[in-house]
Amino acid sequence: MTVRPGSTTARDTYAESRKTQEQRAAAKPAGRREPSIRVMLFPAEKKSLEDYARKQGLETSTWLRQLGLRKTGYLPDENG
Repeated sequence: MTVRPGSTTARDTYAESRKTQEQRAAAKPAGRREPSIRVMLFPAEKKSLEDYARKQGLETSTWLRQLGLRKTGYLPDENG
């Protein structure tokens, strides 16, 4: 394959993208939250979690975060 001077190949684009991602990751302040944890659920499971969180007056992600952190002991139990 012949590459013309100044042209961009897919490999160049990928390398630049990775470099930019690494720079952003390195620039994150210490202690900053990561954006997500993905969990695969069946639709009925997801609805059940969403419904319960709504009953608690919370967004699903907030409720799940609190629940998980309480179970690990990072946050105190609701009862103190």
